[in-house]
Amino acid sequence: TYNILVKTKAAESSDFGEAVDVTPEEIVFSQFSSIDVDREGRVHVLFAGATAQDVALNVYHCFSEDGGATFSEPVRISSLHLPCFPPGAGGPCDLVGIDSARVYPCPHLRVDKSGGEFDGNLYAVWTADGFQTELTSGVDIYYSYSKDGGFNWADPIVLNNDGLPASEQFFPSLAVNDKGTLAVSWYDRREDPNNLMTKYYMTYSTDGGLSFENDYPVSTEGADFSMIGAANANFGIGEYTQILATSGYAIPVWADGRSNDGNIDLYTAFLPFGEDATTAIPEINMISDRFALGQPTPNPAVELARVELVLKHSASVQAQLFGQKGELVWQNNFGALPEGAHQLHISTDELPAGQYLLRVVTDFGFQSRKVQVLR
Repeated sequence: TYNILVKTKAAESSDFGEAVDVTPEEIVFSQFSSIDVDREGRVHVLFAGATAQDVALNVYHCFSEDGGATFSEPVRISSLHLPCFPPGAGGPCDLVGIDSARVYPCPHLRVDKSGGEFDGNLYAVWTADGFQTELTSGVDIYYSYSKDGGFNWADPIVLNNDGLPASEQFFPSLAVNDKGTLAVSWYDRREDPNNLMTKYYMTYSTDGGLSFENDYPVSTEGADFSMIGAANANFGIGEYTQILATSGYAIPVWADGRSNDGNIDLYTAFLPFGEDATTAIPEINMISDRFALGQPTPNPAVELARVELVLKHSASVQAQLFGQKGELVWQNNFGALPEGAHQLHISTDELPAGQYLLRVVTDFGFQSRKVQVLR
């Protein structure tokens, strides 16, 4: 038997209190929880579970109004079906690059704490290929929401809009910013009919989760998931990714194996909310402690911009500038640079006015910065 337990640490305490079991006796299997707290202090918990009579898992929500001391009776949001889940249940496990023992629904919950029109809304996403039985040969991102604190939930829908039943979308993540904008991200294989090349995708909603912008890719290159575990005993990527959201930007973070040799790096992107979200130049960075890139100065630039690059080890360095359509407009190979801080000069004197993306590529990966050119 697996139960969902919650521990609470009071603000003035240095220790957590006793664990509180949120799982009723009739739910004999429960796992994969997500937790958030609303502006009124209610603690909301989402988890997957099943009774002895269930033929499929269910997504449940419960809440606490006394700081996590007790929890409400869980409300069933939806049933969910996954291939080969629970482990040993049989069925095809066709998520290439994901070990069959690690295929899981990845339920994720977030609460709107903006204080705005949608304050208190609850949003939930999970991975499934249907409800009681398989509806599609590929898994999708399922989505539901509640406008009354979790007492009632909207009928779940498939959130990803590719319309390809065999395509795989999995491991979703949620974030809500201080304006009530809801952002959702996930791994996505819609661009490859063979379900191998995997990108990271996202969408967002500005009307309380009633409608969403068209899905769009965050990563600029796909990763072949048939090779994703080549360097770590076929473990591949971890299960847990996260999207963050500020007032103006979505900030997804994901595991990326675009070199297709088993090497996996962490990437992040800064993507603006608004009319230009799906067409903006993506500011994508590899997360690394082996090099750091500063901000271009002056910015806006006229003839020349400078940017500081700090190398923890010697490396070959190249700088590239890309236009609004992704075209390469300038590049310079700085050659092998020693460990330490370096000022890279970026020529902008022959470029028309506009916004550009500066990408500095090292032996350890790349980082990007936006540069505005004035005339």
